[in-house]
Parts: sequence; C-alpha cells; structure tokens
Amino acid sequence: MVQLQTWDRLINRITFGTVEDSEDDNGLPTNEFKALTGPTLCGRWGLTTTQMIQNQGHHHDESFIVVIHHRRNYDGITHAQYNGKLYEVSDINQDPFQNPTAGDLITLTKVTDRDG
Repeated sequence: MVQLQTWDRLINRITFGTVEDSEDDNGLPTNEFKALTGPTLCGRWGLTTTQMIQNQGHHHDESFIVVIHHRRNYDGITHAQYNGKLYEVSDINQDPFQNPTAGDLITLTKVTDRDG
C-alpha cells in the first residue's frame, strides 16, 4: 500500500511460493519450498513510530517488511525465499490502485525448524 515515484530501493530478489510437507529417504519429515512465482525485485521498508507500535505482535528480530511492485493476486502464497533463507508471509498489504507507482508491503517472518 505504497505509492513510489522511484523504485531504486528494489535491489534484492525475492521468490514467493508455498511449503510442501514431504519425507526424505529415511522417512523423516521435511519441508520443501515450491515457487509459485518467478523471482521479483524487492526492497526493505522502514516503519513509522505509529506503525511500530501497531506491529508489536511481531517479533522485531524475526520479522521485517519488504516492498514490491503491486501484484493483483497472492493466491496460494504462504512463504518466500529472500537472501537464501525461507520466510513465512505473515501479512500482505496490497495497494488498491492499479498504476505504475503502486507497491505492496509484505511482512516476512523468519521460519525456524519447528515452524517448517
């Protein structure tokens, strides 16, 4: 939910998808990331003080927000790969406008071994 005049901050690659539960050769449960989109560019997004207070439910050391070009559809997207690590997509704040300056804010939360 952002209107940016310049997209210079989009310097990192991110891939959106989902995690499928499976088993390895020994029958142990594993989680495999399945991409639902091709890689796209994103950038880290800072919060205002008011937004930080509203964001208290998230662990600040394990969650952060990225901005991407607006997408019309996020169906099936539950996870993302960013900088070689797996994150859960914990919030999607879409821009309601369909124009070249529209951007969406995506909250990513670090996935730990017990989360999948």
